[in-house]
Amino acid sequence: MAEAVERSGLLPPLLAIGLAVVGTTMMIWTFARIIELALGGQGTLPLQLLFFAGAGLDLVALAIAVVGIVRGRRRGLSWVALGFALVPIVLVALVAVAANR
Repeated sequence: MAEAVERSGLLPPLLAIGLAVVGTTMMIWTFARIIELALGGQGTLPLQLLFFAGAGLDLVALAIAVVGIVRGRRRGLSWVALGFALVPIVLVALVAVAANR
């Protein structure tokens, strides 16, 4: 009989970290480009769609990280993934505070 190989559960937190990095990078790049194009009077709809796609990737990463923390497997990596997924929220809060000064 072949023995069942136990899965280490490493894929979900690493996937969440990857999605968070890609989503955050997409959001930052498209946000800067949208501002540049909007100030020039050009259309920004395709970039807005990319921005929301990046936000969607980030939300998926956030959900995977929270599920990993709740289930308790690879909890440390899941906390790291959660930190990466929360980066856009922290950046928005910093921009909001800086704008009100």
